[in-house]
Amino acid sequence: MIRMALLATVVLLMTGCMSAQERALANAQADDATCKSYGLSFGSDGYAQCRQNVANQRAANARAALGAFATMQAAHPASQVPYYPMQVQQPVRLQTMCNTVGTTTFCN
Repeated sequence: MIRMALLATVVLLMTGCMSAQERALANAQADDATCKSYGLSFGSDGYAQCRQNVANQRAANARAALGAFATMQAAHPASQVPYYPMQVQQPVRLQTMCNTVGTTTFCN
């Protein structure tokens, strides 16, 4: 269950607010631009190989990010995080002394 939560967290962080279709379209456009920047034209063997390489690199990066996140979580499980309750200071109660002299009252 914890692993599912970690996976969901990583996927959510990686995709942000985009839907799966929006992410796939954005990835395809970025991959296309990358391969065309190398001078490859759509439909050529080199272009197809480039798109495959870029997709494989993205998948490897995602696996590495997930592995790093899982390693970090394993090294620092939530049960070992110290709990420091917030300490609230009680207000200081000041005493006021008043003296009346005639019709005038003095307080300090």
